Amino acid sequence: MKTKNQELLEIFNKAFAQNGTGFILQQVSENIKWTAVGEFTIEGKEAFQKALESMDGDQPYELSIKNTHGKSAAVEGIMTSKADKHYAFCDVYKFSEFKNPKISEMTSYVLEL
Repeated sequence: MKTKNQELLEIFNKAFAQNGTGFILQQVSENIKWTAVGEFTIEGKEAFQKALESMDGDQPYELSIKNTHGKSAAVEGIMTSKADKHYAFCDVYKFSEFKNPKISEMTSYVLEL
C-alpha cells in the first residue's frame, strides 16, 4: 500500500512529464526551493512557476518511476521523449508538514542517457 506522500510524488512527477504546470503549482509551498544540481537554484513560487513555463515542451515525456519513499522522499526513474531521448533522473523532496503535505524543497539530478 502506498502512502499519501508516495501517491503525491508519483502524480507530481507525471505532471512534470506531461507539462501539468497548474497541478504542480498547487502542490508546492510559497517558499519552494528547487535545485537542479550543477544547473540552477530557484527560490519562491513565482520563480518556480516561471521556470516551469520556460520548460514547457511541445510534447509530453513517457515516465517510468522506480521508487518513492518517506517524509523526505526521493523519486528516481527514466523519462523518454517522443524523439526517443532518454533521461535518468532522481528528484529529492522535503515536505512542509505531515497533514496536507506541500513540497517545500526539491533537488533534481538529471542525466541524458
